Amino acid sequence: MLPFTKSPSKNRSITIHYEEIKAIETDKDVIITEESQRRAACQRIVVENVFWSASVGLVPVPLVDVIGITAIQLKMVNEISIEYGVRFSRNRAKALITALSSGMGMFAVSSLKLIPGVGSASSGIGMSVMGGALTYAVGTLFIEHFETGGTLEDLDVQRARKRMEALAKEGQSVAAEQQKRAT
Repeated sequence: MLPFTKSPSKNRSITIHYEEIKAIETDKDVIITEESQRRAACQRIVVENVFWSASVGLVPVPLVDVIGITAIQLKMVNEISIEYGVRFSRNRAKALITALSSGMGMFAVSSLKLIPGVGSASSGIGMSVMGGALTYAVGTLFIEHFETGGTLEDLDVQRARKRMEALAKEGQSVAAEQQKRAT
């Protein structure tokens, strides 16, 4: 181990070992580490918000669950935007979330809560898993989009919808786990 000494101002000396310089010089490894740490932080954000969405999905009042889940997703996209340094626009994010989630059946499942007894119990469980799965899909989609340098302004909703369907299926198991945690 060969030490290298650098003399900064005020007559202080710092000894740096060769291995430390080698580690610092591998910028590619440092970038990969930063990206993986950012991705891990964002995945934690997604899972935590899946939990909250699964919890709100259990609310027995129709449409309150949809509004709550949408608000949670909006907060989550903001948190992910901050991690990636992407400018956040509440109105644009809300429009994207609405466009991506439309046609996924949240309103239909939520309205089943209007049926007394069995309807509210079964739709509450269904809405819990569906809300969590959609939250997982929205969060993961935005992580993937921001990782490629995307912004809220350039997301292609038509292409993203196709990816959302696959991510929602993937998110069902995550949502089921978080639903158990919520109850």
